[in-house]
Formats: sequence, C-alpha cells, structure tokens
Amino acid sequence: IMVNCLAVLTQTHHFARRFAKRGSGGLVLMGSLVGFQGAPLAGHYAATKAYIQSFAEALHRELKPLGVDVISSAPGPTHSGFAESAGMTMANAMAASKVAEQTLRALGYRATVLPGILTKVLAYSLAMLPRHTRVFVMGKVMRGMVSSKDEGDEAGGGKALRDAL
Repeated sequence: IMVNCLAVLTQTHHFARRFAKRGSGGLVLMGSLVGFQGAPLAGHYAATKAYIQSFAEALHRELKPLGVDVISSAPGPTHSGFAESAGMTMANAMAASKVAEQTLRALGYRATVLPGILTKVLAYSLAMLPRHTRVFVMGKVMRGMVSSKDEGDEAGGGKALRDAL
C-alpha cells in the first residue's frame, strides 16, 4: 500500500501540480492487468493496482483541461526482475522496454493502455466473463506462476493470511 498507493498518490500530486502550473506534461501510472478484478494469491497486489487504475482514469479527465495527460499502463506479465525475486515463473512475459514504448506512444490519446498482444487477449477475453469467473480464472493463472512452497506468501498474502486465521 505504501509503494503502490501512497507513493503513487504523493508523486502524482507533486508532478500534476507542477505540470498544471506550466500547462503541459504527462503522467504514467503503472497499473496491471490484475487491477481489473481480484487475483487470488495476489489479492493485495491486485487491489493496489485497482487503485492505480481508478485513480488514473479520474485524473485523465480532471487534468486534461489543464494540459496534463494521464495514462494507466496495465500490462500483463512483464520481465521486470520482480518474478525472479518472488520465485515466480512468467511464460510469454513482455520486455519492460516494449511496455514503456507502447505506453508512451498512447500517452495523450487514452486513459488506459494494455501493452502487448497477450495482455489484450487476456483483458478482452476476461472482460466478457462475469466478475466471479474472472477472479476464478486469475486464480488459476496465479497458481501457475507461484510455486507451491511460496504460494501466496510473496504474491499477495493468500497463504499467510489463511495460516494466520
């Protein structure tokens, strides 16, 4: 929450004021595909990314008249170093440079970008399903990424929370 919500809020507020004062600028908020529904085994992470998504959508409208562009980049699996340190496996992950390139190309044109073909396929195919089914599917995806030894501990507290209860 401190990194994905409070830090994003603080930095966005600081730079949005600066950009609005000069009448131009752009803000990229890093969301995630998991921010569009709950993600078992990564619930906490998904919730913080939902915050970023909602925040970016609102700011996109609020700041546009002041000359400030805002976009939420909501990629799927991305090679960022996180997966390795969390003991996760991500097949078909996108290069971070490609995420950045596609995000910057979309800045100023829309509120959200879904970088990469895999991200688009996942997002649009899930969008047609009822929310409870999307959560179920994301649980299956997360189980495939998280090793059984660490299941939930690093990804969102699922197992740790169950053990505590």
